[in-house]
Amino acid sequence: RGTYLQGIQERFPNLDVSNFSDFDILTLAGAAYAGPLEEINKWLARELHTAAAFMGSRERVMSTSKDALDQETDITGAKPKPNDPDVKLCAVGGSDYLMRIWPGSTKAREWCLDFVHAATREPVNSPFTFKLWTVVSSGPWQPTEPRRVHSLEHNFGIKPEDMAKGAEKFVLNDGETYLLWRPAPEQSIQFTVPSRPLPTVAISNTKVVTF
Repeated sequence: RGTYLQGIQERFPNLDVSNFSDFDILTLAGAAYAGPLEEINKWLARELHTAAAFMGSRERVMSTSKDALDQETDITGAKPKPNDPDVKLCAVGGSDYLMRIWPGSTKAREWCLDFVHAATREPVNSPFTFKLWTVVSSGPWQPTEPRRVHSLEHNFGIKPEDMAKGAEKFVLNDGETYLLWRPAPEQSIQFTVPSRPLPTVAISNTKVVTF
């Protein structure tokens, strides 16, 4: 619930969500709504009416929405909280910014990257000219040819001018090497994302060994 609300507020920073129901949160978080801000509540009301007609009652819709948001989730994309110990920072030479990465979904083996102001630690959207690429490697699970990595927002079709302040993020993979390319004379940065150990699945009457 909190993660979905954060995502909604990043997309619609001027939207009042204080009275949102679980259905409103679930619906708006999962929809590519592109209408005017002042029409969102009317649109959600129409969506609720449609869902209630399909499921038999408004109460059933609300109950199902609550059950969905009460589940624990393992997702990628939520910005880290201040002083999160899992956050890793790297200064970007010749700028006032830091590159920041933090863990995403453990199951999907994902991390996130964004940029923050060095003094305030406030996240910003693409503060300088760069391109993010995967780096070819002979290691396991590594790409066999370079691949351009775009932001999650770009992949969702959100234009830079429509992006909420500081919302931009890039999805990375465990153990993969990347190049933050910058035009000369600025120095580019190559880095490798940390690799987390795979979770051990407990099987009855089995001894787990590590070589």
